[in-house]
Amino acid sequence: MSRFIVRLVIALNLLAVSNCALSDITDKSYWVKKIQSVAQHSLKAWNDRDDKGESDSSSAADADEVAPKVLAFTGEQLVIDYHRFTVYYDCNRRGFDYSTFVAHEDVGDLPRYEPFNKEPLLENYDCPSQKTTSSYKKTPGHPQYHRGHGITSNHNDDSEYYMSLTNRMTNVVPHNGVQNTRGLWRHLEKRVECARDVAPVTVYLGNYWGNDTSNDLFIRTHGVPTPDYIWRIHVYDKYPNQAFVWLIKNDESTLPADEDSARVDLEKLKTLLSSEYDISLPDEWVTSNNKDPYRNLTCSLK
Repeated sequence: MSRFIVRLVIALNLLAVSNCALSDITDKSYWVKKIQSVAQHSLKAWNDRDDKGESDSSSAADADEVAPKVLAFTGEQLVIDYHRFTVYYDCNRRGFDYSTFVAHEDVGDLPRYEPFNKEPLLENYDCPSQKTTSSYKKTPGHPQYHRGHGITSNHNDDSEYYMSLTNRMTNVVPHNGVQNTRGLWRHLEKRVECARDVAPVTVYLGNYWGNDTSNDLFIRTHGVPTPDYIWRIHVYDKYPNQAFVWLIKNDESTLPADEDSARVDLEKLKTLLSSEYDISLPDEWVTSNNKDPYRNLTCSLK
């Protein structure tokens, strides 16, 4: 609608100019027709846009900026399609159970997107957001936790719009600060960042919430428990259907040097997760027993 309004304002300005200089206009009918043409063209463009079902989202105005949409709602889990990634959001825990995306070649270098925001789509369902977008404050006697991304913003650094979507609280849970900055989790994020320049990488990742309540420090402030474990699956296009799987304790103990010991069997992971939520993985995937072929790959992480 904004473009229609802009064109209408232009038309009204033309009309104002013509009225102010009425005596100087020799062909008033020409200007009247010109103004009518601008308004009619704008209205037609808007109607055509409505017919195609396009949304009037100012943050998704460009053709390649697709507004998020809900794919399914079970009453407990809301599945949100963010176009570049999909989030399976747990309405009871107020955090994502798991997310999926395909990482393609890095073609951007935009600076980090800072603001965090709630997901407006949750308001249409009986599915609460975290209570606040603020950081997870350090509790005395406990480690620092970060607003940990599922889908890291750096995988979308060619678009400020898609980086902003990764900063919605549906994509955020408490991550141990060490794990989030220099632990195995962060190390594997960097691996995808490098490997995607070789060939696409399919990534599934998520949380095993567990039953350790000693780390649930943000129930009162944010409404979200802290996952006991975080997990990742990488399937590289050059090694089709070979799933490299990690289960990482959400603390400072699992570092890059522990990569091999954190590897788990795909079926074991599915069994573990099924105790908390349903997850669907491609049937053709099998656990790879080989070392990750990109473990020694380096690249610019901008």
